[in-house]
Amino acid sequence: MNSSFPFAGKRIAVTGGARGIGKGVSERFAGAGASVFLLDIDGEEVALAAEAIPRATAVHLDVADGPATESFFAAQAPFDVVVANAGVSLPKAAAVDTSNETWDWLIDNNLKGAFNTMRSGAAAMLAHGRPGRIIVTSSVAGLTAEPGYSVYAAAKWGLMGLVKSMAMELAPSGILVNGVCPGDVRTGFLDATAGSDVYSGALGRPAGIAEMTGIYLWLAGPEASYAVGEMVVLDGGLSLSAMAQ
Repeated sequence: MNSSFPFAGKRIAVTGGARGIGKGVSERFAGAGASVFLLDIDGEEVALAAEAIPRATAVHLDVADGPATESFFAAQAPFDVVVANAGVSLPKAAAVDTSNETWDWLIDNNLKGAFNTMRSGAAAMLAHGRPGRIIVTSSVAGLTAEPGYSVYAAAKWGLMGLVKSMAMELAPSGILVNGVCPGDVRTGFLDATAGSDVYSGALGRPAGIAEMTGIYLWLAGPEASYAVGEMVVLDGGLSLSAMAQ
């Protein structure tokens, strides 16, 4: 392995790759030598993101569409690493004020989309007898209560069960599944949904994108060969602060 480019020759798929953590993760993998496929529902923005990243390919894909996601992965050579990162949120609202349509939209994009990505990526690895890594972006909202974000929290709690259960199913085939639980991260996503209602934990600030992306490379690399079904919390002490209240 080239220590300067530890992922040289590797193929990485990142959903939600047009912006935020997904774009940052794509940049880090490309910087480590990988060929990266950025998948996103926003075709124009993902194309712009891929243009600025070496060895990057933009793919316009809605991962909430199961057949489309399955077709994409089935048509590709298997990826070495699949990052199920796509997700959405909305401004704070009580559960009793949440419509059925909002429930469907949040669950489709935060839970169903991740399932479609994980299932399709794993199926391609299994079909070719290839080991691999699947990394899921969840949230500290999937570890605690989130008043005002009940549906978002429900989706993220669902992701924890999905990660842990699929990890047990796939580990015997050499496919390691793990998750990352960020706290507040300074992205347009945070600004649009939380506004001033941001509690940033012991450090008193949100994370920068660069502070989040390294854990994805670690989970994809040889040092994480014993990690199975882990939900790695990287939140600047946010969850600890909530426990101390």
